[in-house]
Amino acid sequence: MLSVLLCLGMKAQADNKVTLSAVDGKPGDEITVSIALSNTDVVSSLQLSIPFDEKTLTLVDGSGAPGSRCPNHLVTVGTKDGAINVFVYSMTMKNFSGNSGVVATFKVKLGVYPGTYSLEPATTTLTSAEGGQVSVTSGSTTVTVNGARIGYSPEEMDFGRVPIGEEAYKDLNVENQGNADLVITGIVFSNVNTFSSPTTFPITLHPGESKSISVCCAAKSRDVLNQTLTLICNSPNTKNTIRLKAEPYVVNELIVGSAKGASDEEVTIQLTMKNNDAVSGYQVEFEMPKSLLFVEGSFQLSDRKQDHTSAVSFDGTTLRIIVYSPGDKPFTGNDGAIGSFKVKLNGRESTDLTPTNVVLSATIDNVVTNVVSNYCGGWISIVCPYIVGDDELNFWDVPVTDDCIREYAVSNTGEVPLVISRVVFDDENFSIDAFINSNGEWKDPVFPLEIATGNTWYLRVKYGSLEEVPFEGVMQIHSNDPEMRLKEVKLKGRRFAPNFLNFETHNVSTTGMLNIQVTIDNYDAINGVQFDLEYPEGYQPFENNYTLGTKAAGMEMSVTQISDRTLRYIFYSLSDNSIARGYGTLMNIRFKPIGGSISPGEYQFYTRNLTLGTEDMENQLWTWGCENCNYAYLFYVKDVLRGDANSDSSVTITDAVAIVNSILGNSYGAFEYAAADVNGDGEITISDAVGVVNIILNQGASAPAME
Repeated sequence: MLSVLLCLGMKAQADNKVTLSAVDGKPGDEITVSIALSNTDVVSSLQLSIPFDEKTLTLVDGSGAPGSRCPNHLVTVGTKDGAINVFVYSMTMKNFSGNSGVVATFKVKLGVYPGTYSLEPATTTLTSAEGGQVSVTSGSTTVTVNGARIGYSPEEMDFGRVPIGEEAYKDLNVENQGNADLVITGIVFSNVNTFSSPTTFPITLHPGESKSISVCCAAKSRDVLNQTLTLICNSPNTKNTIRLKAEPYVVNELIVGSAKGASDEEVTIQLTMKNNDAVSGYQVEFEMPKSLLFVEGSFQLSDRKQDHTSAVSFDGTTLRIIVYSPGDKPFTGNDGAIGSFKVKLNGRESTDLTPTNVVLSATIDNVVTNVVSNYCGGWISIVCPYIVGDDELNFWDVPVTDDCIREYAVSNTGEVPLVISRVVFDDENFSIDAFINSNGEWKDPVFPLEIATGNTWYLRVKYGSLEEVPFEGVMQIHSNDPEMRLKEVKLKGRRFAPNFLNFETHNVSTTGMLNIQVTIDNYDAINGVQFDLEYPEGYQPFENNYTLGTKAAGMEMSVTQISDRTLRYIFYSLSDNSIARGYGTLMNIRFKPIGGSISPGEYQFYTRNLTLGTEDMENQLWTWGCENCNYAYLFYVKDVLRGDANSDSSVTITDAVAIVNSILGNSYGAFEYAAADVNGDGEITISDAVGVVNIILNQGASAPAME
């Protein structure tokens, strides 16, 4: 009850609102805009300021009129500062009748730009009869212009240079930017003799659609063209005219022909002219590339000449050609060669040949005129061989007992055959022994040598001297590679006397002896031998554990224990005996397992301080450049079935046969040295074959005991 009393005691809130009617029509239509007011307060006058865009609409002068709620009021409507100003008032301060309805109207004329635009009062003022302002709100409305609107690009069509007698085409893109169908019924040209369109009309474009209209320019004279086209359509745009430009010209072109050839060859460059004017002479210059050499006296006129004569000059860089007619007679015909010259191709680089300072002279309206309309250069393609090879050939270390020969690879990655005319050395000890082609076939070293593209040949280079020294030299390869007429190859190597000391052993069984065979392969006479041998841990030497070979004949031998597990062996002669040249065994050294057996595994022994001395007290041992090196030798201790020489897990007569073949040096399939050493003395002898037979006869009984 209390809340009801409070409400009755409060004054009702005022509700005053101004609204504008929506506007809808076609471009140019005059539409009435109504101003309606709904109010709870008593008011006598209204003032509005409504911003607008003159492209959208314009106010119809004198169109303001009072509405049904205020027939006795005055209405003033005008524009100022981009706004429509409306004032509804009474000279006697009479109030608007009622509480809702139209208080005033005015007319607007719609613009030519289709679309929907907003129309909203910026300021609204209501006044009571006493002159006081009354609170008010206002709402917006829309202005809709219904119609087509044409848009196009480009706004200017420039055809540029157009050959007379030919047609040039460009596209005009047309778009409907309105909200109703655009209908283009035709196109009008200001010069129908030059411009036209193959496009078929009418064209209908829905809102947002676009289409290209093709425009053709067919120039008939040299006059520069400045014309227009106009689109006939239902768009109210006033700017439907597009400017057309073109620069007609007569076709008089000089064309430099292209050519292809191999380096060092001469090729012909042809000059061709396509002309519509009566050209009587021409001038052209070329800045000659380094890869092209002008052939003096090679310029010739074609059969298009009449009484024409020529003057040609070349200063090593610029080629200048002038052709003229003493009688001002034109070249015959309108297309074809007008002259040619030759160039010699030089180098690998293909190049373009571009003319400069081009003049095509013709008499136009009794005036000699340069009528050249265009010119273009040619492409000169140079194909050539391309020699590919290393810059150095290393013979490395070659024994004087062997031929000192290495193969040098020469490849041709070019497009034509590579011709090697000769090969020259700066040292008479070098020579070419043979050629080997890509198929591996040997050929006699007869020059010239021709290598096809993509192929590789080998030059067998031989060094003939036996002098035991390093050697060097230079090989010069002369070829038709234009960028490398002379290829130099550095040669180097070294000749040496092959004096080697070798150590060999085999795998052994866990109870067998380690036997090390020492061999010597010497080129020089050797007067003394020394080496240190470090035997593996788990083995030990024993009395008379070595035997001397044939190469030790006439030599004294001593052995000294110089450190733990290292023995030093020295061979010498007190009567100047020497070890003769050749290969053979110096000695065999045996070591037995400590305690009679050794664990299976990988073992090594080492040698160091190797010396092969001559009577001049020089060490002639060849070490491949590794002076004072330690050498390691690997072998394996295996737990094997004694006598199973062929490793088939049984002892049969085939194992005895395998041992005999091993002694004879014949190959007999799989062979296990550790198992074949039946008596465990570290060597394979006929005793081991007998041992296998004894094992077989004893049907698995133990083999003879090892010594």
